[in-house]
Amino acid sequence: MTDFSKLNISSALIGLKNKDFKSVELTEYFINQINKKENLNCFITKTFDKALDMAKKSDEKIIKNRELGSLEGIPIGMKDLFCTKDIRTTAGSKILDSFIPFYESTVSQNLWNSGAVLLGKTNMDEFAMGSANTTSFFGNVINPLKSKNNDKDLVPGGSSGGSASSVAAGLCLAATGSDTGGSIRQPASFCGLVGLKPTYGRCSRFGMVAFASSLDQAGPITLTVEDSARMLQSMVSYDSKDVEVIDCSGLMIAPGLVDMRVNIGEPGSEHKETVKSVSMSAASGGITSLICMPNTSPPIDQPAIIQSIQRKAREVALSKFYCTGCITRGAIGKEICELQLMKESGALGFTDGYKSIANVRVMKRALNYAKSFDGLIIQHAEEPDLSEEGVVNEGEISTRLGLVGIPSYAEAMIVERDLWLVRDTGCRYHVSHISSKDTVEVIRKAKKEGLNITCDTAPPYFLLNEFSLENYRTFLKLSPPLKTEEDRQEIIKGLKDGTIDSIVSDHTPHDQDAKRLPFNQAEFGGIGLETLLPCTLSLVKNKLLDICSAISLISINPSKILGLGSGIIEEGSEADISIFDPDKSWKVSSESFYSKSKNSPFDGMLLEGKNIMTFVRGKLVYKS
Repeated sequence: MTDFSKLNISSALIGLKNKDFKSVELTEYFINQINKKENLNCFITKTFDKALDMAKKSDEKIIKNRELGSLEGIPIGMKDLFCTKDIRTTAGSKILDSFIPFYESTVSQNLWNSGAVLLGKTNMDEFAMGSANTTSFFGNVINPLKSKNNDKDLVPGGSSGGSASSVAAGLCLAATGSDTGGSIRQPASFCGLVGLKPTYGRCSRFGMVAFASSLDQAGPITLTVEDSARMLQSMVSYDSKDVEVIDCSGLMIAPGLVDMRVNIGEPGSEHKETVKSVSMSAASGGITSLICMPNTSPPIDQPAIIQSIQRKAREVALSKFYCTGCITRGAIGKEICELQLMKESGALGFTDGYKSIANVRVMKRALNYAKSFDGLIIQHAEEPDLSEEGVVNEGEISTRLGLVGIPSYAEAMIVERDLWLVRDTGCRYHVSHISSKDTVEVIRKAKKEGLNITCDTAPPYFLLNEFSLENYRTFLKLSPPLKTEEDRQEIIKGLKDGTIDSIVSDHTPHDQDAKRLPFNQAEFGGIGLETLLPCTLSLVKNKLLDICSAISLISINPSKILGLGSGIIEEGSEADISIFDPDKSWKVSSESFYSKSKNSPFDGMLLEGKNIMTFVRGKLVYKS
């Protein structure tokens, strides 16, 4: 005959499965023990009839070899703050003496689904506020253990003292507890048991009478570590009613994306984009930090304008919102702005947007000035005289379409020129949206030389080439223009070997009137906030980059360049997070985008990967 007093959950499950004994026999044994040791005052409400009924059902399943739950036929105690349908739940208080819930807590329901048998509701400190189990309306709980050579009653610890004492006294095989500041761990320690406080949110708190909802955690109290693992496995589940729990099955979690090149319409062209609409578009794309370019109207060339935009962003923006300032007044390339004052007002870098600084002397002065306060100069690299009339890349396509071309070396020429100035000044220098193989090679050599230079590219330059323009698609009229397939492959190579530091959306909104024109007359640029993530993930899908490298290009790396301290997930950092489905296939439809403009160069394209949720500073700002 089995000695039930020596069983734990693991050994009891083996005995039940082998039919050495029945759950009813095991349950009756514990009922007798509870009645014998009433002096311990472990239980507030006893549910013996229900326990025997549950045990009979478990025995039937075992006999008929049906699929068994992970705790099939195991008698347990339930701390009396877990609501149990049609069974009194008091939380150890007179206030709830007659409270009979009409619903079941998620934890208890999970345990019944696992086949556990409810012996009763265990005693506890009133509303879980106590550390000795001496504050219950239903009287003190007694610890079954005794001090050596002393018969004085000991406290079991609290607030889960009834659960701990019942397990230690052999009144059940395990019991549930809850822990706010030690209410599982302390009584388990006092009673010589294993008590586990799980990670916050691991167990649903739905149906638990709260002490401190943001801290309360359900967990098991058992005889062994193995039993605690078994018990916890049965207690946990995703619960849609528990708002702090997010089911990320099949999804990936990444640091919030950092987009360091975003053109906005506000101020001056609010019909194209506003601070609010651009931040909504960014949030839907998983972008938690965006840096706007200074080519607004008026341009961002003085501290007051930066302060105005940031003030508006604080009121309406979902994502973190930063600015760059113009290098020159009005972004016309002549007179240098007060760069240091703009940095003190929040500017992260300085650029004339889509205009290269043509005058070498002006550029040198800007680099020298920025060097004095560790400012970042950002250059749009296109030699102005060579690109002035051009609308596409110079070559076969420009000839075939009858359009004025821009030679690809116009980009590298500006970079090579500026590198002489970087050598002289030592200033931090960044090249935006590079697109040509020549530029990649120039930057690669500069980095080997040790120059203080970084660069970025945008998705069109590693996903598309100039042949995409054959139907005069103005949505693909970009600055710089799409290049050859050879250039595209070199951009990918630059991303793989680290020559290119980051990927930007290069988001440039335009209304239909500005784009649905003859190619020569249409505006340059396309939107890209909501496609930045899936376009970057295409490099992973095509086995060109691993997932960590790809995410770094749109999170950690741009953050480091700008000195933001974001783009990371670690203790103490702000919770800027993107949760995305890497396998979600979807067809780009710019009409569904949050951006006010719809000029996506990827409209109609099939992509894989979709942002599902975005958190900024721990706050959910977007959910698909």
